[in-house]
This record gives sequence, C-alpha cells and structure tokens, in this order.
Amino acid sequence: MKRVLLVDSEQANRALLRSRLETDGYDVVECDGASNTLEFFRLGADAVLVSRPSAETPAVELLHALRAINPQRPAILVSSSVDETLEALRQGAFYVTRGPLGPDEGSLLLGLAVRGRQDGA
Repeated sequence: MKRVLLVDSEQANRALLRSRLETDGYDVVECDGASNTLEFFRLGADAVLVSRPSAETPAVELLHALRAINPQRPAILVSSSVDETLEALRQGAFYVTRGPLGPDEGSLLLGLAVRGRQDGA
C-alpha cells in the first residue's frame, strides 16, 4: 500500500480528500503544518500533496525542505499565484495546480505521481 502525505491546514479539506484517497487504496497520513509533515516524510512517504500548509510556512518553503530530505519523492502543490507556481516547478514539484483541489483531481494527480515514481524507480 502506497503511503501519501496530505498537507492542509483545514481539517474539513483533509477529510474530504482522505476519504477519496483511502478508497483508492492509499495509506493516507494527514498533516496540518510543516513540522509534522517533515516528521512523517522522514519516516517514509511515496508522495506528498500540499494543498494549504499552515500560514507560517508557505508551500514553496515546505517543498524546498521536503526536496532537501528526499528529492526522489514526488510532491504536488496547490498554488495560489503564478509566481508560486513557477518557483515550485523550479524547485522540482511533480505537478502544480490551482485551488481549490477536489477529490477527483487529487486522486488523479497522486495516481500519476506514484505510477511515475514506480516506472522511473
């Protein structure tokens, strides 16, 4: 079973995405901020979906920290601006999309990220 980290500061958003991703067969770990995201990432994750991290850590900053730990793990970010999108892509994000992120889109993107990692691993 593939483990994915779901990063969103709002519990209701995490619950909606988690339900769909668990239906897809993922082991989902919910994270509400940078510190627990990095902690769980160090323990092992096949992919990370960063929707809305906590206000004190911008998504691109969290991506930078994740890539420093393991640049091989795909990260998907929900971006709020063109500048943020470009910076995330420069830092190696697997994919960047605009919010809000629905369960179907999250499921599709994580499937592509995990399959791409298996094909290239």
